[in-house]
Amino acid sequence: MATWIMHLRVAEKLLNQTALAEFFKDIDEKAYYVGSIAPDSGTMVGEFTYIPPKDTSHWKRDEVSYDQRFLDNREFYVKYYLDEPDLFKKSLFLGYYLHILTDTIYVRDIIHPYIDKMGKPFWRENILGIRKGWYEIDFRFIANNPNYRPFALLKEVKPFENSYLDYFGKTDIYNRVQNAIELYSNPKTDPKCEFFTHPEEYTDELIDKMVDEISQFVLNNK
Repeated sequence: MATWIMHLRVAEKLLNQTALAEFFKDIDEKAYYVGSIAPDSGTMVGEFTYIPPKDTSHWKRDEVSYDQRFLDNREFYVKYYLDEPDLFKKSLFLGYYLHILTDTIYVRDIIHPYIDKMGKPFWRENILGIRKGWYEIDFRFIANNPNYRPFALLKEVKPFENSYLDYFGKTDIYNRVQNAIELYSNPKTDPKCEFFTHPEEYTDELIDKMVDEISQFVLNNK
């Protein structure tokens, strides 16, 4: 799955897409960026297991095609976003929806091809190093962009209770925001860090590709 800073970067670019203006004409920007990391509010158990499971939090089924997985993702949009009148909730739900679409693309284009190439045993044995590379890209980005607006807005989020996604606890989403703030507030970069799944230089291109595909899917599936 994509990292939190990558999700914020994708969310920010989508927010500025002229073609998606109808979705963003009324937006609570803080709630939107909270939503852009909210699907990862589950509790990690071991290296590969979450409560609730990713199938629940990310509205997906692993055994179906990616075309179907996008439609599974869209079920969240229909159930929570479409008819929500409250601005805070609607903004958070939009960020949430775009997050799970982002992860569907990231798994399809980055994670699964890498596992197919290297094998699942290699993936499992090297998952800590793989994640370290992902976070290193984030740390370098924040170090080079210390006033990055989406992250700055997350720091301003006041405590709130989740009462609208019943598969998360009352404080899970707010706690995840605090986890992200703690992780990225003092980034320590490693110039010798190894990147497994993709080079740092590919990140901007990858984000642009995801933004383009998500924009088209959202517009074609309102």
